[in-house]
Amino acid sequence: MAENLTPSKFNQKIKAGITAIEFWAPWCAPCRKMKTVFERVESKFSEIKFGRINVDECRELASKWAIVSIPTLIVFSKGKEAERFVGVAPKEVIENELRTRLAK
Repeated sequence: MAENLTPSKFNQKIKAGITAIEFWAPWCAPCRKMKTVFERVESKFSEIKFGRINVDECRELASKWAIVSIPTLIVFSKGKEAERFVGVAPKEVIENELRTRLAK
């Protein structure tokens, strides 16, 4: 299961390879639905790193990445944002994006 990251762990995690980070909050109903989708996707991609950022606990990080709506899922490639999904994204859409990133 994706770990909840601190800002320092976040920076380390996205540095290399492909990483999927979900920005969320515990009070957010769509975030709870997205967590289930995120966990299903995570179980299919052992070569991709996954993490979660609680926007209430990491406000500066959420601001830095311009998170204005949650849930937001950002796919990073070598530390740079490659794709962003806002709201509850379908599992298949996320999986297709991750497969595309792995093929590059």
